[in-house]
Amino acid sequence: IGTRDWRLQCLREADGVRSVVVEEKRVRCGPFMLGDEAAVPPLLYAFACAAADANEEPVVTFDEAEDCLAFLRAVAQRRPGAAAAVAKTIAAVERSISDSAPLPEEHRAVHEVGAFLPPECSKII
Repeated sequence: IGTRDWRLQCLREADGVRSVVVEEKRVRCGPFMLGDEAAVPPLLYAFACAAADANEEPVVTFDEAEDCLAFLRAVAQRRPGAAAAVAKTIAAVERSISDSAPLPEEHRAVHEVGAFLPPECSKII
């Protein structure tokens, strides 16, 4: 199976994607309700499908999330009437990115404590 066919198959099988329309030079899929947080995971997954190589399972990475944000920003510019809904979707995608981001170095440290706790701490546990 070729890369294009694989990507189309992944889109057709994706949760939250009800239609996939193949045109000569592009593919449209959806619908994705802008402003609805429930639309964000399927939307991000659609970008992962578009980036997947043949027989590679689509995975949402920061690259796909950035591509999604660029797409949403372009939608907001072209359709000013949808700007508020797009802004909500952008915020939800950005939250998704921050939730998946690696912890800062200072939060990755492992702290060891003594094996015995003072008696007043045992009441808390």
